[in-house]
Amino acid sequence: MEETCAGVVKIIVDAAIDAERMGLGVIVKNDDGFVLGGFGCVKETTINRQRANDIYLQLKTFEAAVI
Repeated sequence: MEETCAGVVKIIVDAAIDAERMGLGVIVKNDDGFVLGGFGCVKETTINRQRANDIYLQLKTFEAAVI
């Protein structure tokens, strides 16, 4: 069972990487566990590595982030 805090949005990110491509999936849930949205994509590895690093750097600006 997941612990939740009122007013918190949970962002769930999962990635898979092989030699040629990378898959990325994101799901956003509210504090009741209701899915607010999400997306997924598969692309060339070199492009997504840079994008994943950009996302990581942006997440560091949040007060709290679990990666």
